[in-house]
Amino acid sequence: MMVVYEKKPLPDERRRYLVGDTPLLVWLLIMTIVLTIAVILIFDPNVNAIINARSEVQRMIQGGSGYELASDEEVSLYPVGSYQVRIEQGGLLYLDAKGREHAWHETNLLSARIISRSYDSLILSDKDSPEFVVAKESGIVFADKVKSKAVGADLRGDDLLILDQGKDNKGEIRYYDLSHNEMKFVLEYQESGYPLLARIAPGGNYFDVLILDIDQVDPECLVQRYGLDGKKKSEVRLSGYFGSFLHGTDDVVAAYCGDRIILADMETEDLTLYAVPEGFSHLLADRTGIIVLGTASGAEESWLVRLSSAGDNKTTAIPLLSAAPVAADGWLLLPSDKQLYLYDLTDSVLTSSVAFEAPLRQVYLAPGGRALIITTEAVIPFLIQ
Repeated sequence: MMVVYEKKPLPDERRRYLVGDTPLLVWLLIMTIVLTIAVILIFDPNVNAIINARSEVQRMIQGGSGYELASDEEVSLYPVGSYQVRIEQGGLLYLDAKGREHAWHETNLLSARIISRSYDSLILSDKDSPEFVVAKESGIVFADKVKSKAVGADLRGDDLLILDQGKDNKGEIRYYDLSHNEMKFVLEYQESGYPLLARIAPGGNYFDVLILDIDQVDPECLVQRYGLDGKKKSEVRLSGYFGSFLHGTDDVVAAYCGDRIILADMETEDLTLYAVPEGFSHLLADRTGIIVLGTASGAEESWLVRLSSAGDNKTTAIPLLSAAPVAADGWLLLPSDKQLYLYDLTDSVLTSSVAFEAPLRQVYLAPGGRALIITTEAVIPFLIQ
């Protein structure tokens, strides 16, 4: 007897491979599509232009209707919290976002002058008396008097520094703790020089004092660092006269005068001297670093320089400045006649602009993107997002 075996077809190996790895193939297909789109976005300038145009619309937004100013009204307004403050004889007038009177706070200062201001405070002294006041959104929060006249101040949190021009000495620095409304200590300057300016470091753990050493044949300045206990931590000597300084970081101060800027590291005591282009007019700092701006005589554009420790200080052309620029949170506002430009300090590029009906007079920018634009005709709030 012969047995016949039925021959069965062999399984399709290619089909089994495809069926078993279908999820892998699908994943590869999706990744190919995603990478293709990414390449198009990176290298196609037209696509980038569309994306940038959409983002620009969202970066400068009018935050309200604001209000108009009288045609002959020459007024200076200062944002303090959610209000705008007008300095008048004997007091401060608080206005709301519509320009309506909100509150009146007496200062008893007959000839008031601003010795320090920020987005949430004003510190004023009297030109003819030793009194000074600290104003915040809620009104006058602190007042005191010095020996002579208060000529400088700085406030960070509850830490307050007041610079007294001096009467029987070359000046003194007073440190107040506003959480307890009390003075903690006084630094008197006798033979060590005349204090010009005092600022609290961004971290709030130190303060730095710019001092003019008048005992030298050629003028020299010192920057001294103190802890909040009044003890000196470090000191650097600057050759020549420097009239002001600001903090680039917690440890780095930028002293400047004329066309010279010196970066002083208060931790290592290292100094770096910079020569800036012609027409230097503004020095600003925010979390991205130190920005220098100016306009050369007769130029149709202004210039901007980012100070770099690596020495790569490239000069960039920007629209012609017509008022003081401001910086915060990586944004720079550049007023140019009737146009306001927004400059991204992180990417070093102009991102958008807004046109106004009248020339810009004052521009303010607070952390968080709240801006106040004052033209010759109106006061308009803006938001940067």
